[in-house]
Amino acid sequence: MTNQYIKLAVLAFGATTLLSTSAFSSPKSSKPATNSPLMLKMLKTVDINNDGVITTEEAITARGKMFDHMDKNADGFLDRREQRLAKMARKHKKKHRRMIRKFERRSALDADNNGEISAAEFVHRPSLMFARLDKNNDGVISKEEHESARTQRFAKLDINKDGVLNAEDRSQAKERRHAKVQALKVRLDPDGDGKIARNDFVSAPGPMFQKLDTNGDGTITGQEMRNVPKPMRGK
Repeated sequence: MTNQYIKLAVLAFGATTLLSTSAFSSPKSSKPATNSPLMLKMLKTVDINNDGVITTEEAITARGKMFDHMDKNADGFLDRREQRLAKMARKHKKKHRRMIRKFERRSALDADNNGEISAAEFVHRPSLMFARLDKNNDGVISKEEHESARTQRFAKLDINKDGVLNAEDRSQAKERRHAKVQALKVRLDPDGDGKIARNDFVSAPGPMFQKLDTNGDGTITGQEMRNVPKPMRGK
């Protein structure tokens, strides 16, 4: 796999960041997936009809707008120069998002909004990891809950399901990642000329949309967004 196609893969997955970091409410609940101003702003871009749900059609429309923004010469293709510019822009936005999240985390810790974080505020802050492990929401992580989480983690890492973690698991994991990139390469650049055509780019809502749409109904609801593991959220 060449660096050219690695860049193609990064570009395609990076363009789905808008979906992976969007925040919205379920139409059946007024509870927002997040209070982040940045993510709520992103929602307005993707959720065209403002119904609190992102559909396949809305995701494809959003990808079309992304493509048009990156296609500086408006020729319907992303050439290598435009791909490099898009990559640079994503790095800048990523840095900006990190700064905003850092501010939001600090603001969340400062419960009394006095500009300082006391020991009590720090110790009693909400913990996403604790909430994830506490399956029955009783405020206690039992031995069974801890072992269950560890078992699930092991099962995910044990690619070949032989009951041990070894070099073969790492090799198979690498092969899976390679296969995904190759499949994406074929879809985005079928003729292998290093250019991404608009039709190929917007022909589907993107791999991240499919991953977030856990029930496969073609929409991403607020509940599905709240169930997203932290590593999948915008970084």
